[in-house]
Amino acid sequence: MVEHPLSDILVNSDLIRGNLLAVYHLGLPKQIMSEALPRVTALANRPVSAPSVPQLAAVIPIGSIVLGAILFRTYTYEVAPFTWEVVRHFSIFFMACELVVVWLALRTGLNVRETWRKLAISDRAALALWFLTFWIGSALSEQPGYSLIVAISWPIHLLFGLAIWHHTGRASLTIEQINRFLGRGLALALVVMLALTAVHFANAPAPASLPGGQVFWQGAIPGFLSVRLFGVVVAYAALFGAGMLMVDDGPGRSKFAVALLLLGFGALCWSSTRAAVPAFFTALLILPLITKCHSSPRVWLTIAITILAAFLLSTFLPAPSNDYGAFSVFGSDAAAAGDVTAGRIDMWRATLGAIAERPLIGHGEGSMRWLLDQNTGIHVQPHNILLQLFLHWGAVAACAALWLTGRMLLTMVVAAQRCHALLPYAMVVVAAAIAALFDGALYYPQMVMLPVAALAFVLGRSASPSLPPQARSTPAH
Repeated sequence: MVEHPLSDILVNSDLIRGNLLAVYHLGLPKQIMSEALPRVTALANRPVSAPSVPQLAAVIPIGSIVLGAILFRTYTYEVAPFTWEVVRHFSIFFMACELVVVWLALRTGLNVRETWRKLAISDRAALALWFLTFWIGSALSEQPGYSLIVAISWPIHLLFGLAIWHHTGRASLTIEQINRFLGRGLALALVVMLALTAVHFANAPAPASLPGGQVFWQGAIPGFLSVRLFGVVVAYAALFGAGMLMVDDGPGRSKFAVALLLLGFGALCWSSTRAAVPAFFTALLILPLITKCHSSPRVWLTIAITILAAFLLSTFLPAPSNDYGAFSVFGSDAAAAGDVTAGRIDMWRATLGAIAERPLIGHGEGSMRWLLDQNTGIHVQPHNILLQLFLHWGAVAACAALWLTGRMLLTMVVAAQRCHALLPYAMVVVAAAIAALFDGALYYPQMVMLPVAALAFVLGRSASPSLPPQARSTPAH
């Protein structure tokens, strides 16, 4: 069988359709399907108990990251077989996990129509405008098959966020209890991810046995297309740990928070992810001021010592290539590009020119692949969320989405001011927004899932689905 390079995914709609069908028939004998189908049907019809909803809604997105590290491992540009690479590239697995959360919400009483009716008129208008226009550029792109498959992820994210909003709004647990549950889960997930990465790197084959005669270390992190995306995710974990220290520093409660901060920030430094560093420190230092969360000097000293210890620890970790290492933030690819932005300025300038060619409806998802001259590799997004929205969706859908996002962020800040226990989630959202100004932190479904869940959790603690609502929360610490 002839293997197709990854670039063929981007330009061959027939190949996409053929491999999606192949995924459906991925070696599962009919006998297994006939035996499994009744069990799946019975499971789907089984009632879901309300007390388990917060735990399930939290475990699924976090667990999907860990499962992704187990399922998608490679030392080259692709995983094998090629159909599995299609699943990885389009984040089909992660979208399926989001849909499971949506199914749980529908099973426990989520009424999409009723939620729509309760939205403010301006929000309904903006949401309708976005939904009617965001896909037009993809449908009219040079490669509509590819673009439309990627575009499908955005309505799924929207439903996923609505499902998390529903779950958290119905939760009987306090925010502090949920924070502790998530802190333990994130710490465990991070330990497993780092262990899988260590084992994967330790068992790397001889470069001569691989295509091209070398290991593609930048994409060798299990479960991630790039080590930079890994760096953004571990930054979220570190911020959640720091946020927990700020709002719930009780006896015996800080050990998981310190572990999250230590491992997360250490992994961030080791990954040499430039975009995540300013995102981390901006969310860490600015958001507590905005939300008036005044922690004690002891808490800040603990955070500072943990960050320093994490950085020092990362300097002793082996770096398999120049793409890794705490001291490589301004090295390798940045130097080769002639500036610390690693060629982003030129990329953004070219993206602005492409936006001007079709300003209202955009060029469709992933259109950078065929619009811009790629001298340094394949890029499917411009490494800037604002340019990404206008390039892919056009001004109409982008402005509608930015209106809704601004309203939700305002609600988030107000809610975190009234209930400081929500600060860890707000810090993750702010970090995602800042990192997305310099990298593809909000492009792949795997990366969008976690900040959407964090934002939806905060909104789920609000009294009304209208944006912005009055926050329903416990008194601030």
